[in-house]
Amino acid sequence: DLYGEKKGTNIWKKAGKALNAEPKEDKRSDPNEPDSKKTYTKKEFLDLYGEKKGANVWKKAGKALATVEVKAPKKADGPEKRSDPNETESKKTYTKKEFLDLYGEKKGTNIWKKAGKALATVEVKAPKKADGPEKRSDPNETESKKTYTK
Repeated sequence: DLYGEKKGTNIWKKAGKALNAEPKEDKRSDPNEPDSKKTYTKKEFLDLYGEKKGANVWKKAGKALATVEVKAPKKADGPEKRSDPNETESKKTYTKKEFLDLYGEKKGTNIWKKAGKALATVEVKAPKKADGPEKRSDPNETESKKTYTK
């Protein structure tokens, strides 16, 4: 026992209160207003769009939060190359000109864009809950990331 029975129980309770503290209300940008920097709560979405559509727009706004667009860095030694999304087993990359030569102007441009999105989209997933006994951080150890069971 690190703190002893009585003090350990008090610290465990304090850590639980910190763990269960009310999180700041979630706010999201309205995907129907891409130029706006204003964010809204779920209640505001429901008030604005109605129950059903508001829930759908809220969900869509959450998906926008979970996707991070990253531009692929251009190589200094030549034109940008991307993998062909139609060649899932191949690791070969092609320039935009090669896409256009292979697929034609319109289809090649669309596949080039699709290849860029596949390269640049990262999905963020919520962490999985661990199995086993509940663990909490010691509120007295502000620098430590170590967790303890009761």
